[in-house]
Amino acid sequence: MSVSSISAADLPGLDPAPDFSFRDGQLAFLTKLAHAYQDGRTDHLGVFVPGYGKTLTALASFAVARAMGVCDTLVVFVPRSNLQEQYADADEMARMLRWIGAPRMPFCVADSDRVFVKNPDIPIVIATYQYACGPSGNRDLQRYCNQGSPLFVLDEIHHLPEEGTWSQAVGRLPYDSLIGLSGTPLRSDGQPLFGVPHDVVPTNDGREELHYRALHEVSLRDAHAEGQILKRIEAHVIDYTITMVEEDTGEEVEVTLGELKSEVGRDTAHLDRYFARRSLRFHDVYLDT
Repeated sequence: MSVSSISAADLPGLDPAPDFSFRDGQLAFLTKLAHAYQDGRTDHLGVFVPGYGKTLTALASFAVARAMGVCDTLVVFVPRSNLQEQYADADEMARMLRWIGAPRMPFCVADSDRVFVKNPDIPIVIATYQYACGPSGNRDLQRYCNQGSPLFVLDEIHHLPEEGTWSQAVGRLPYDSLIGLSGTPLRSDGQPLFGVPHDVVPTNDGREELHYRALHEVSLRDAHAEGQILKRIEAHVIDYTITMVEEDTGEEVEVTLGELKSEVGRDTAHLDRYFARRSLRFHDVYLDT
């Protein structure tokens, strides 16, 4: 059965309310997730633009994983306390669980009160990466995770390069499935993201680069085509000036990115090859919008 022919009600663990429907990209991700779980693939990356509904996608992913017997607990990691509060909004949590047709479930935040340690039957825990980095916090999370089969949702996973401190802290914790969520999964330092699939891609100059492999990706262009952007998005475009030196003559050439793109052409593949030779990478969505 193709992804386009599946409705949300066909997916394990989901029975959407009559007044609710998933966004196209959310449904595509969840459908691919169910197929991946059937194939035994458990670690994934979902790329969604800001305002597309990553919180809802995380809860729906847990509903699917739980119904398929992959996981029985959900641990959401976020980089900031305001995002922790967003996930831990009781009214919003109840509303979203009703929307997707999942039962009401208790949840708690991971903090100094250690409620999730004292009540290990709580199925949903929301933690910050900073909490996981602390010795006592990491120890408590290990204890909680060892008692079940956790699904880790790593929100804003672009903050987790493989060699980073947050990645090392999360890597010490046991989990049965991992979903990274981000709107901007490319890192300026080129480091691969923790826990998600990557492909080895050869470059024109004979080198190899690791590129993330998303289970599903929703670009700003895709979301705009749906006509349901959930948040006002401000795009600040900076047209950088680049100074290049011709190796043979030593002549300096100064050009802006805008001028350079016009010179190379609208074919982004030409632009990509141009910068690949100089070990520079740009995401074509940002160049075009």
